[in-house]
Amino acid sequence: MKILKGYLKNKSLPYVKGHLYRPMTSVIREAIFNTMEHNSELHFYNANILDLFAGSGSFAFEALSRGAKHATLIDLNVKCVKYGKIFIKENCINASFIQLNALALPKARLVYDIVFLDPPYHASNAIKAAITSLIRNNWINESSIIVCKTDLKEQNYPSLNEIKSTILRKTKITFYKLC
Repeated sequence: MKILKGYLKNKSLPYVKGHLYRPMTSVIREAIFNTMEHNSELHFYNANILDLFAGSGSFAFEALSRGAKHATLIDLNVKCVKYGKIFIKENCINASFIQLNALALPKARLVYDIVFLDPPYHASNAIKAAITSLIRNNWINESSIIVCKTDLKEQNYPSLNEIKSTILRKTKITFYKLC
């Protein structure tokens, strides 16, 4: 897996072999960023990015490569965090990778412009729980964009207003704002 565009183009992303997460394919990453680049409401340039359930960090690192200002990556897996921190240091990236439970976030120090949620498919209700935690602990506000990558059986989220959605094979990408 490599960064697709920007100043980190073709850099290999950190990947924990044998880990149960499924890295985001380049096709899905490209679809997300094409949608964002061609919609002024979803603009990510100079944005503060939050990547929950970050895994390899492919969303956050791609956003930084394309012009985001800063990224915070959160994952519970120790190895994902370790390899992500090495990638950040080796490439002098303006990011932090933190080992936290995305469903039980502490109070925020920063409100994020764009939040990316890609929980494991087996983690039912993870997006709903993460959104509740984000709102309760002030990680997002009414101008924040929430990008969710889910299977096609995605739930409705009463606290969110859908801006746009795209279906790619068996994956749904949905862009939201708070209601």
